[in-house]
Amino acid sequence: MAERLPLKLGVALAVGLILFILLLSYVGFERVSSIMVRASPPWLAASAAILIPFYLLRAYRWKLILMPVRNPTRLSSLFWITGVGYMVNTLIPVRVGELARAILVDRSEKTGFTAGLSSIAIERLLDLVALASLGALTLSLTPFTSTPQVVIGSLKAVVLLIIALIALIFLAVRFKSGILSLLGRLPLKASWRQRIAGFIESLIEAAGSMVAKPRLLASSLLLSWLLWTVFYGSYYFLFKAFNYEASALLIFTGYIFMMITFILPAAPGYVGSFEAFWMLIFLALGLKGSETLLAMALTYHLISITAMIGLGALAASILGISIAETLRGKGAEFQR
Repeated sequence: MAERLPLKLGVALAVGLILFILLLSYVGFERVSSIMVRASPPWLAASAAILIPFYLLRAYRWKLILMPVRNPTRLSSLFWITGVGYMVNTLIPVRVGELARAILVDRSEKTGFTAGLSSIAIERLLDLVALASLGALTLSLTPFTSTPQVVIGSLKAVVLLIIALIALIFLAVRFKSGILSLLGRLPLKASWRQRIAGFIESLIEAAGSMVAKPRLLASSLLLSWLLWTVFYGSYYFLFKAFNYEASALLIFTGYIFMMITFILPAAPGYVGSFEAFWMLIFLALGLKGSETLLAMALTYHLISITAMIGLGALAASILGISIAETLRGKGAEFQR
């Protein structure tokens, strides 16, 4: 499996680059680049700077989740480990960053590797709950004046599907063994069965931990809504940078659905897929100007990746690990 990872990443990167080139060729490189250079630097800087409070809120939520395992944990340590995890997941979007975080939090805070990994599964489930509920709220409030009904129906279907999945996960806490047994008999390749079963099992265990601690669940969920609302500022400031007139609620709706797309497989650095989803979502929501929208997507992609890699590299330096070891998720620092 590990030996084939570079090949899979290479294929994914090639597909992403082809998609990116097709998009740029269709819209026009010169028109897009001319719009990009006119963006306001102060607003772009504000968009990138949102990453810091976002990481801080994620680190504080992680601190709460880890309280039953290890109390206290250092917020500064969790902040830098979060930075490393996001950097790795950005460059290698197959959740290697989650493994790196679990190892690093064990090394730094003595949580135990399994407990660290379980806490990250709880984070994942909380993010799903927060994004799905925020998506449902924005869809109910947004006045879709120029959006086809089929698009609105599709967006609602996505949110309802995620909410149904979350409800099933919580219900599955009681029937875990039976559900995992059924997953083990799916007519798929053994490797795919193991991946699906492992993912579902981690979410079921996370749901069980949350149900057992309702006060912790409530606090963590409030923080989840807050951190994803704060991160919306990076999108809002980007629209300001390009002086693009759109309602804050409509931008928020597009932002929530952009966040949901990160669940899907993608090329390293989200090359191509980010721009494609951005265009698909915001055009479907009724925004106009393909050139401006693609210029915004490219600009945001560049500044966000630069900020994530820069902060992640700084975090790796502070934590005393090499970037190469961080990206591999193994080596002398990560061996077990």
